[in-house]
Amino acid sequence: MDVLSVSVADGGDHIDHWRDEIDRVDEQLVALINRRAGYSLAIGRVKARSGAATFQPERERQVVERLCSLNGGPLADGQVDAIWQAIMRASRELQTHGKIAFLGPAGTYSEDAVRAYFGEAAVPCPGASIDEVFARFVGGEVEFAVVPIENSTEGAVNRSVDLLLDTSAPIKGEVVIPVRHCLLSTGRSLSGVTRVFGHPQSLAQCRDWLERMLPGATRQEAPSNAEAARLAAAAPDSAAIAAAHAAAIYGLRVVAEDIQDHADNCTRFLVLGNAPTAATGFDRTTLAVYLDHQPGALADLLAPFGRRGVSVLWVDARPRRTKPWRYRFLLDVAGHRDDPQLAAALDELGTVAESCRVLGSYPRFDSAFVTVDALRPATTAGDLS
Repeated sequence: MDVLSVSVADGGDHIDHWRDEIDRVDEQLVALINRRAGYSLAIGRVKARSGAATFQPERERQVVERLCSLNGGPLADGQVDAIWQAIMRASRELQTHGKIAFLGPAGTYSEDAVRAYFGEAAVPCPGASIDEVFARFVGGEVEFAVVPIENSTEGAVNRSVDLLLDTSAPIKGEVVIPVRHCLLSTGRSLSGVTRVFGHPQSLAQCRDWLERMLPGATRQEAPSNAEAARLAAAAPDSAAIAAAHAAAIYGLRVVAEDIQDHADNCTRFLVLGNAPTAATGFDRTTLAVYLDHQPGALADLLAPFGRRGVSVLWVDARPRRTKPWRYRFLLDVAGHRDDPQLAAALDELGTVAESCRVLGSYPRFDSAFVTVDALRPATTAGDLS
C-alpha cells in the first residue's frame, strides 16, 4: 500500500488500529536493519583484509543521495538523511574495535571527532595533552588516536604537526568538525565574569567577541576546552569557552552561544592507525619532508606535483630545532600513494629532498556531511536558561 493512499477509511479513527500497523512495520524494520547490519559486518571483514578505511564518506553520501531520490514522502529528504546517518554510524560501530586516544577530558571537540569517525560504540581514552595522546598511540597502549591538525581560521595546530614529524605516526583517516563555541559559566549572564578559560586556539578564535563583550576579563589558557569548563565550574567569577554540551557535563550554564568570530569555523582532525587504507578515488596523502637549505629548495619540493597535475592541498613549515633557520614540512597532496601520477611525483621528490616519508594515504572527508547536532543527543545541549 502506498503511504500516501492511507486514509481514515482504512482503519477508521481507532488509534489502536494504527498502532498495530506501526508495530507490524517496526517488526519488519528491525529485522531488515539487522539484516543490513549483517551485510555491514561482512563488508567490515573485507575492509580489514584489504586495508580499506572503515569510514568512507563518499560511499555514505552516495547511499543517502540514492535514497532521497527514491523518497516519495511524507518524510522530507532531510529526515531520511538523518535516519540513514544514524543507521550508517551504527554500521561503522560494528566494524570498529580497539581503544581510541583523544585530547580530553570528556566534552572536547576531539571527542566529537572520535564519535563522528568511529560511532557511539567507540572506546575513547582521554589524554591530558596532545603529547599524551601521541605517546599512548606510539607506545601501543591504544589502537587509534584522534588529534587536531588544522583549524579553518587559526591554521595549523603546531604541537600536532611537530609530533607527527617527530614520530612519523601513521595516518589512516581524517574528520572535519564544525566548531560552535559557547561561553559557559555558573552564572546566568556576563555580569561578574572577570576571567575566561579556554584552549589557546579557542581564545584566538573568539578574540573579537571577547574584546567586545568582556574587554576587562583576563584570559587564561587551558589544555583543552573541556578542562577550561572544569576550571570555570570551580570559580564563580570565571567562564569558559567550550561546546554547549560541556555545560551539562560540568554543571554550567550557556551564557552566550556562537561566540566564534567566524561562523564557518571548523577543525580538521587526523585519525592515527597502523592499518594502511586502500585507494577510494577521493584521497589525501600526507608527507613529512626535510629539505636542504639551498636556493630554490621549496620550488623543487612542489615542482614534481605540478608537472603531473597533482594538487597540493596544504603545506606547513616547522623549524628544525637542532638546525637553526632550517625547516621541515608537513605536506598534503590530493590522491593515493598508489595512484600512478602521485607515485611518480613521490619518486622524483625522493631525489631532491633530504628525506621524504609518506605518513598515510586515506579518504578525504566531506565536511558538509557531518554536523555537530548529528553527533550528540539533543538532551545534552546544555542549560540555555
